[in-house]
Amino acid sequence: MALSSESRDRILGKLSAGGLPRKGLTKMYAGYGRGYRCAACDRTITPYDVEYDMDFGGGVSYRMHSDCGALWQAECEQRDGSCTSAEMADEHEPTL
Repeated sequence: MALSSESRDRILGKLSAGGLPRKGLTKMYAGYGRGYRCAACDRTITPYDVEYDMDFGGGVSYRMHSDCGALWQAECEQRDGSCTSAEMADEHEPTL
């Protein structure tokens, strides 16, 4: 699914307004869509789409199309340096 300019604008607007989280991602899963609404673009994630299921801890999760999730992640990294929580980042740092 290529992002339309309308979908891109919606995602960027939600990030700016606080409608999507910018930090705190603890786990992320990918699979085929199951008919849920994309938290980023508000369109249905069909079985033909790849769906990202993102867990932010405390029972908070968001589902997004893979393209919407990629834009979300890129924007979070550009704005804040990362979209993950400190705990998740620490888990993946190399140990010496």
